[in-house]
Amino acid sequence: MNRRMDAPRDRALAYETNNWSPRLADFYDPPARFWPSLAEQLEAATCAGFGHFVLDSGSLAAHLRHGGALPGLRAHLDTLDLRCLAVADITIVEDVDAVIAAARPLLDAVRVLEAPFLQAIVMGVPGNCLQPARALEQLAAAAGATVALEFLPFSAVNSIGAAQAFIRAAELCNTRLLVDSWHFFQGPSTWEQLCGLWPQEIAYLQFADHAAIGVDNPLHATVNERLLPGEGAFDLARFCAQLRETGFDGALSCEVLSSTWRGRAPAEYARAEFAASRRYWG
Repeated sequence: MNRRMDAPRDRALAYETNNWSPRLADFYDPPARFWPSLAEQLEAATCAGFGHFVLDSGSLAAHLRHGGALPGLRAHLDTLDLRCLAVADITIVEDVDAVIAAARPLLDAVRVLEAPFLQAIVMGVPGNCLQPARALEQLAAAAGATVALEFLPFSAVNSIGAAQAFIRAAELCNTRLLVDSWHFFQGPSTWEQLCGLWPQEIAYLQFADHAAIGVDNPLHATVNERLLPGEGAFDLARFCAQLRETGFDGALSCEVLSSTWRGRAPAEYARAEFAASRRYWG
C-alpha cells in the first residue's frame, strides 16, 4: 500500500465491501477466485484515503462466523479512523416477521458501529410491503439510524418517483432515498426527478459507471460489469452537478461491482475507486 494509514481521510467518500460479499457469491460470474478478509478491505480503504465505508450483510456475517465480534470491529475502525456510513442491506418483503428477523444482526452492527444509515430495498409487491417498511423504520430509529431506501431497475420500486411514492404510501418519516448512479441511468428515473429532490430526501449516493446505457440482463450487469467512474457512458459530471444544485452535500459511496476488479487486490481496487470518485465528488 502506497499511502500511510495516518494520512487524512476524505469523509465525503465511502468504500463498499460488497465486491467480495458471500451474499452475492451466487451472482458472481466468474466465481470469485479469493475472498479478502473484512480487515484487509478496511485497511485498503483507509490507505486509499476513504473516510467512510459501507458494510454489507454478507461480509458482516462472514466476519462474525470466523470469530470476529462487533466490539473488536469497532475498536479496529477507531484505530483506522474509519467510520461506518451504512450497514447494507435489508430486503423488504411482505412478511413483517421475516423482515424483522433479518434486520436484527444488522441493527446490532448499526448500534455498535454507530452507522447513521441502514440500507434497504423493496423486493415484494410494494402495496403489501408498507407495514414491514414501517416496522423496519421504527427499529432503525431505535438503533439510532435512518433507513436508506434504494430503488432498483429490476424491482417494482425502480425509480426515484417509485421510491418517493412508496415512502408516501407507507407514511415513512425516518426514511431517505439512496440514489445510485448505476440504477439511475439504467432505469426509468428522469433528470427532472433528480433535480426535484430536496437534499433532506437523500441519504447518500452510490457511484459507478457502465459501458452502455441499456443492458440485456440488469442483475448480471449490476453485479459483474460496472466500471470505474469516468470509464463508461454515464454522464456522471451532470449527475453530480445536479445533485449539488439541489443542495445535497453528503457522502458518495463508490460501488464498482466488477468481475474484473474482483480478481485484483483490494488495495489496488480501493486506490482506483478513490481516485476515480474524487474527480467528481471529493
